[in-house]
Amino acid sequence: MNKLFGIKYMQEGQYYISLVLPMKYIIDNSCVLVYGEDEEYGYQRAPRKAHYVKIAKQLLKDQKRSVSPNSIILGINQEDLIKKMHITNQQEFGGQCLLELELGNDSDLKFRIIDGQHRVKGFEEAIEKCEGDDLKKGQLENFCVNVIIMLLDKQHRLPEVYAFSDINSKAKPLKMDLTILAEYQYLLKEQPKEINSENFLATRVIMLLNKGEKCKYWTNGIIIDVNASSRAGCIGFKSFLESISLICKRKLAEFGEENLPENFKEKCKVLYDFADEIYCQLSECWNLVFEKWPITKEQWFVEGGDNVLTYYNKDYYLQRTMGAFAINKLIAESIRDHGSIDQFKEIIELCDLTTEDWRIDGQFAGISSLSGANKIKDTVMSGYNAKYN
Repeated sequence: MNKLFGIKYMQEGQYYISLVLPMKYIIDNSCVLVYGEDEEYGYQRAPRKAHYVKIAKQLLKDQKRSVSPNSIILGINQEDLIKKMHITNQQEFGGQCLLELELGNDSDLKFRIIDGQHRVKGFEEAIEKCEGDDLKKGQLENFCVNVIIMLLDKQHRLPEVYAFSDINSKAKPLKMDLTILAEYQYLLKEQPKEINSENFLATRVIMLLNKGEKCKYWTNGIIIDVNASSRAGCIGFKSFLESISLICKRKLAEFGEENLPENFKEKCKVLYDFADEIYCQLSECWNLVFEKWPITKEQWFVEGGDNVLTYYNKDYYLQRTMGAFAINKLIAESIRDHGSIDQFKEIIELCDLTTEDWRIDGQFAGISSLSGANKIKDTVMSGYNAKYN
């Protein structure tokens, strides 16, 4: 298939091309940008072998059943499209454009798979396992699917990340840790005017806290490398981000987001200063927590050939989701009500919980919701409330 037809159209200022391609062409001319492996632009998890092997087995077993009725979504920079597909003719019809195309031969340039990576990988796996069955192999290689190509500005590829996030968060149970982390990387590279200041600020705080310089007990305690095979960390990135959102919102509200500079570098400097301040407050508070309840233990993990130092202890709730939500909410309320962490210090001093109470089989066993985190917070505050109420 060297000649094909497509329709170019626009949605909300974004150009797309819809067309039909054989699976072999997609396999040979596409790639997945994996977070952590592609340092600049990775934003997806690596494909799960169990998932695509299951698709391959289905393909090899049932030749008549259609397994890919949904479109595969690809991305490419507009200036690179002509290297992959030459437009030989085009006709406009009321805002849409009918294209006649010929496939190019630039094998080094790849489309980026935004949605459908497991289907593509499943076909690739099945084709490799045809074991001399040329008829079946040909059927799989020429299996045609609808493809939507998203045309991106080389200097502004954030819409690709947002598309991935929107597609997956609405249709599948995607954890948003990955897209927030990827967005942070893209923002640092592309430096646009408009950014999600709250997420940017919270992400910066987490990056600082995870280094463990001011509070060693959080060293590599938050899961940032979402593709690591043996993940170091006791709490998910997004969970911790949500647990400090009140602190970040308050800081931005005090300053006034409308007062943030328009220039990205100047805005970034202001947000970095805020992050340093929040990081120092959190570190001081959490140091007090671990002095009160010394649950941590030094341990090492091996990740990607590197030795990774940690101090968390998963046998206790303190650094898991419920504990982090409870403690960080207390910190946020102390800062909000008193402008400092002085109240938080007194709350911890007056709390009569023991280290054993924090064990996962202890007093808070079975708690797993935000309302549960509030119950933990109220329990931690009970000594303080008894003194002043």
